[in-house]
Amino acid sequence: MNETTQKRQGNFLTRLVRKQIFIPLAALLLLIVFNLIADPSFFAITLKENSLGDLVLTGNLITILDNASELVILAIGMTLVTAASGGQDISVGAAVAIAGSVILRVLVGLGGDGTLRAPVIVAFLAACLVAMIFGAFNGVLVAIFKIQPMVATLILYTAGRSIAAWINNNELPIVTDKTLLIDGKDGDLKGDRALKKGRKVTAYYSSKMTRSYPPQAEGFAIVFGKNNEKQGKYMHVEKVTPSENGESVRLLNSNRDIIVTVSKDVYEDYQNIKEGDRIMAWYSIMTMSLPGQTNATKVIVLP
Repeated sequence: MNETTQKRQGNFLTRLVRKQIFIPLAALLLLIVFNLIADPSFFAITLKENSLGDLVLTGNLITILDNASELVILAIGMTLVTAASGGQDISVGAAVAIAGSVILRVLVGLGGDGTLRAPVIVAFLAACLVAMIFGAFNGVLVAIFKIQPMVATLILYTAGRSIAAWINNNELPIVTDKTLLIDGKDGDLKGDRALKKGRKVTAYYSSKMTRSYPPQAEGFAIVFGKNNEKQGKYMHVEKVTPSENGESVRLLNSNRDIIVTVSKDVYEDYQNIKEGDRIMAWYSIMTMSLPGQTNATKVIVLP
């Protein structure tokens, strides 16, 4: 009885190892164990306020799920196309860009001022309809005209992003009444009239972008002036870490790519800088690390 059980277990393990999915699952398991040992906080999930002041779940796992969800949908679609036609659809990215542009255009209308002008479900259905039309176009070329799938989808691959850009009117960051318009030299706030065609600006915007083309995101701040060492940089503070001696604080921005050290000599009220604050920081030299680290020479906390 024991020998029979051992043989069954051995056969099961042998079949499991021979499965194509075994190596990816084993690699994922090793990665999870490594992260658990190296940094247990990697799996922490907390409630924090986003840029709009709403409570949302945050953490590395939430970020991974958020970024991977759309890739999973695309992978399933690609798998079905490959299984049905025996070829590859290279226009998937262009189709996603078109669908994203349609959703955005239906939601904000032609005004582009960030105000919702239609329910989300209506925009979603409109995007699905447009995507189905372009998918049917590819399907006709493959099924009726017997064109090889990769060649047939090359048409939409080439023209799709231009169509998406045309739908979006080549717009980039969305400027709303919450977007700060700032003079890069002295940190003064400007009015809407300061936005003029041809004027050089530096835009700081949310890492959450649409899958349209060009991608669009909520603008946090528009800084006027040339982007050089003399211009202040806009920062949305995500984390504040006091120094050991208590004479300075280290500020991590919301994109997690810059850490600025602010001392008492630079900003007297440095101890009252808190998470969620929006500041203008001036600095000269930055390390080549990730995130980059630097010492502020001037700081202005924005309203």
